[in-house]
Amino acid sequence: MDSVDLNLLAPLHALLEERHVSRAADRLHMSQPSMSRALQRLRATLGDELLVRGPGGYRLTPRAERIQAELEHALPRLEHVFSGEAFDPATAARSFRLAGTDYTVSVLSGALLARVFEQSPGSTVLFSRWHHAVFSDAEHGMVDLLVHGGSAPPPLRSQVLFEED
Repeated sequence: MDSVDLNLLAPLHALLEERHVSRAADRLHMSQPSMSRALQRLRATLGDELLVRGPGGYRLTPRAERIQAELEHALPRLEHVFSGEAFDPATAARSFRLAGTDYTVSVLSGALLARVFEQSPGSTVLFSRWHHAVFSDAEHGMVDLLVHGGSAPPPLRSQVLFEED
């Protein structure tokens, strides 16, 4: 473990989920060249190509598939290890990560942001666009709240916020 750069954990997870360097970079708010460098370092560290270009885009190597399965169990545990014990919104300076469609963000963002900043003035809210692995992001602690039209798949929980015709 001493030779492993744990800063590569988030890029590794994003690359394995997205199977695309540019989408993984967007997901982590990194530049594409930075994500490419992270992939090069991961390949050297793990001794595996991880992502291989194929006819329909990138595919995971067998080792990358095994690593992805391990990360599904390891990341939630790590999130728990590093999470704080008590939360006081009035003194918190936390960054909340939300994901939703453009429509849901436009409908809810004004009231939601006003309430967050009223109760937690030191906090920030980061909105991410909806993408195909957003439920997995939430499950692995990469997103705090998803806003969309429908129920979330297990083990995520969902609640109706409003109905619209």
